[in-house]
Amino acid sequence: MAFRYRSRQRTFPRMMNLTKKLNLDWKWIFRQSCKHLLTKYLIQIVVNILILLLLYGIEELVKVIGIKVPSSVILMLGNFAFLILLSWASPKLFGLYEKATFPTLELHLKWMNLYFVPSFIRLPLSDAISVREAFMIMAIFIIGYVVLFALVLWVLILWETLESRRKKNDEEKCEDETQVVPPVEKGGVMAVDSTEDVCSNECASDSDLDSKTDHSSIDLLNNIVDYTIFFVIFIVGIPLFLKFHVALFLYLSITVLVFKTILEKTPKRYAKIFHPLIFTVGFTWFFMQIFNWISKTVSFQDSLRLYSTGRTYLYLFDESQYHSQWPGAGDFLVSLLDISIVSLSIPCFRLRKELYQNFIKLMSICTSAAVGCFFLYPLISYHLGVKAPRALAFMGRSVTMALGKPLIANIDGSVDLFSCTTLISGLLGVYLGDHMIRLLGWSKRHSSNIITVGMVLGINCGAVATAHLLNTNPRAAAFSSLSFVIYGLVMVIMSCIPGLVDIIHKIVSFQT
Repeated sequence: MAFRYRSRQRTFPRMMNLTKKLNLDWKWIFRQSCKHLLTKYLIQIVVNILILLLLYGIEELVKVIGIKVPSSVILMLGNFAFLILLSWASPKLFGLYEKATFPTLELHLKWMNLYFVPSFIRLPLSDAISVREAFMIMAIFIIGYVVLFALVLWVLILWETLESRRKKNDEEKCEDETQVVPPVEKGGVMAVDSTEDVCSNECASDSDLDSKTDHSSIDLLNNIVDYTIFFVIFIVGIPLFLKFHVALFLYLSITVLVFKTILEKTPKRYAKIFHPLIFTVGFTWFFMQIFNWISKTVSFQDSLRLYSTGRTYLYLFDESQYHSQWPGAGDFLVSLLDISIVSLSIPCFRLRKELYQNFIKLMSICTSAAVGCFFLYPLISYHLGVKAPRALAFMGRSVTMALGKPLIANIDGSVDLFSCTTLISGLLGVYLGDHMIRLLGWSKRHSSNIITVGMVLGINCGAVATAHLLNTNPRAAAFSSLSFVIYGLVMVIMSCIPGLVDIIHKIVSFQT
């Protein structure tokens, strides 16, 4: 009873403090709102514009040189190398650079799944395929998924077994060098110290709870500001869509509001069921149809075309091709997808120690898997009756969308099929990944090995499964991030070599 009374005494003042701040302290609300608008919107918008300008400049330079390397991949590798050099040469300058750029890039990592939405929104516009080809695509996908999953898993299990045997032999050699740790003496002084520790822990816990309360009130207020801004954009977008058929503001606000709500409000235990990517696409289609009925002049197909017109930041000033055509919400998100590719340099930099320690394992397995998929998927798919562009798209089946788009563009594959297979690969990793590791690995022990879990899901399921691992197994997510980045980069680099592209084009009899 005393504990309950004490906890209530601590809880009610915090609740009163939160209520007072949110309802009465208007100066605090105004000050915090301005701070949030400055840091999350104004500063990050400036950083995003600077990154897009860099990407645009690199893209133009690449065109002049005549190579097919995506500007986003070049900037990602450049930023990774720059971070390593700057942290070594000048920690002070690195600290300033980190404060200026990391919050923006980390936000893009968190919201990367949102940038995949446009590819799936436009799937109903895909070319029709025959029933036979559809079943053949399904069979190739299922068999290819299981085979690659099993091969990567078994190679990692074999590698782990050999490493454990080597470590066991080393431990046996060092057995004689072990020392016994003397027991800790107990006395009155220790009792006094422990009592002081208890008091200090209680005081610390009280201060921690108060600080958590402050953070919770700040987070709540920031959330309200975010929702208010996008709700205003939604209201402004309605007349623009109905009167002028400008869909950017309406569809962008709907997509962001739905994704943000599902991402932040879904309990962790239901995160697998209510995946934000699937539900965002579904709800966006639903709201599209509602506004089509209200408009009576725009069909569902027209709405899909207005969602992505193709006028990304690379073509924003191209009046000759687009005239007065506005960019769509999908074009805005696709532009941010390029920034999210650059942001992949952040986990690579933070995990550079793990990358160094497991460099041979990561590079050999990821490269072998990438080379095999690059040549075998088009070869097998084409000879089983799949048309050339779709056969080429199969090589990107497990490449994350951020790196897969430049890959498919370089090899002239089907973007629609690539988008579909990538999404399903990621979702299968979320729903069935753990079960498949236990089933194919013959032991539950392998499903708890962070390197095995991370690399298997990273290579086979990309960023969608990695985002799920961030909530369930953060350490495995680290290796998953490294794996899908290395795997995707190897694929993109191979697609930039004209000789290799000519070989796979000949394999599928592709006519340019």
